[in-house]
Amino acid sequence: MAGVAAGVVPAALAALRRAFGTAPAQCLATLGPAIGGCCYEVDAPVARAMEGAPWWPDAAGAAGPGKWYLDLRRAVRAQLRAAGLPRDQIEVVPGCTRCQPDVFFSYRRERATGRMAACIRLCERGQRE
Repeated sequence: MAGVAAGVVPAALAALRRAFGTAPAQCLATLGPAIGGCCYEVDAPVARAMEGAPWWPDAAGAAGPGKWYLDLRRAVRAQLRAAGLPRDQIEVVPGCTRCQPDVFFSYRRERATGRMAACIRLCERGQRE
C-alpha cells in the first residue's frame, strides 16, 4: 500500500522513459495476485493520507466506522491509465490472496511467511510477445 500511495507506479514508468525512452503506451502491465478490495481494510489515518488521490473514490469503499476497504489493483490500474497505458494493455489477475487459501499464499491470513515472485521484462524496441 505504501508504494501505491507514494506513486511507485508512475515513478517506475518515468524511470523507464528516462533510462530506455519507453513511453507508457509501449508498456504492457499485468497486476498479479494481491489482497483484494474485499479483505484489505485500512483505517482513518491511512484513508486521510490517500483520500486526495484521484483513484481513491473508485478504489475505496466503506467498511464500517473509520474503516475502508481498499482495492489496490484498482488503484494501480488507475495510476497506469493516468500515466498513459491503454486500457487493453493492462491485465488484472482476479482473486484475493487472503480469502482464497486454496489458490494463494497470504501472510495476513496465515501469519507465516511464504514466497511469491514478480517479473519485469524489457523487450527490444518493436518486439512484443
